[in-house]
Amino acid sequence: MIGNALHHIDLSNNNMQGQLPRELINSRKLEYFDVSHNNINDSFPFWLGELPDLKVLGLSNNEFHGDIRCSGNMTCTFPKIHIIDLSHNEFSGSFPPEMIPSWKAMKTSNTSQLQYDQSSQVVEITNREATVTRKDPYSFMMSNKGLVMTYEKLQQFYSNFIAIDISSNKISGEIPQVIGDLKGLILLNLSNNILNGSIPLSFGKLSNLEALDLSLNNLSGKIPQQLAQLTFLEFLNVSFNNLSGPVPQNKQFATFQDNSFEGNQGLCGEQLLKKCIEHGGPSFSPPSAPDVDHESESLFELYWNVILIGYVGGLVAGVVLGSAFYPDVVGWLKRFF
Repeated sequence: MIGNALHHIDLSNNNMQGQLPRELINSRKLEYFDVSHNNINDSFPFWLGELPDLKVLGLSNNEFHGDIRCSGNMTCTFPKIHIIDLSHNEFSGSFPPEMIPSWKAMKTSNTSQLQYDQSSQVVEITNREATVTRKDPYSFMMSNKGLVMTYEKLQQFYSNFIAIDISSNKISGEIPQVIGDLKGLILLNLSNNILNGSIPLSFGKLSNLEALDLSLNNLSGKIPQQLAQLTFLEFLNVSFNNLSGPVPQNKQFATFQDNSFEGNQGLCGEQLLKKCIEHGGPSFSPPSAPDVDHESESLFELYWNVILIGYVGGLVAGVVLGSAFYPDVVGWLKRFF
């Protein structure tokens, strides 16, 4: 059947509703599956993880919901996944640390292990018109570095593009340290969720990372100094969290503007209006005159009031100190599988 020979299914930007047809599990050669920008109301299609060659999975801007997890005895390994875009849905629960180790393609930057099939059969549906062709270069649209970008001819020019986008959902809990093992990652976007805890120190191992967006969460703690080791990092956004402490200082971080860090009242650094103060135990010496100028930058102001009381031959002195801060196309699809 045609469906079993398909490599590329693009159903994006249609008015699809309901659930994904489970018959898609028969497309054993499928590499690319995109249903973004529809009205699909379904749970996470973990069963697609059984497809041995699936490299691109686009589910963004739909009404997918529930946990991003396997179910029953399904392994849902997604062994060759390169790009997974689940953004702008209603996914909830915690980030799935048990799935990440099986995303083997994301652990390599070896281009020879990341090749797409160059002679693929494609189905594309636009305005309810179906087209089946023998060869078509893959293109994929997703947000990167704060902009919506279209990656044309993925096979030729972006075979090593590794990306995860789970932004704008309701994912909670901590970010798993195991993400640091996905050393081929170029784009990681976890923004606009309800993640908490700290930024994993393991992110320092993502040596190919070019864009990291963790904004609009509830992350706390310091920005790991290990991020300063990511020499390819061109875009960083950790704004509107609860981070604190100094922003790492090196040539890479010096290129990031203050809006990368805004909304974190506890952060300080050269890029920010709030500078860090070195705590070296400053000492204060008593004023030599009754009138002393106090600088506005001082952390503490010292007020001296000296009261002298003299009576007979006795003298008493007092000192006071004070300190001032997401039916028809589905039916068409079922005829192929």
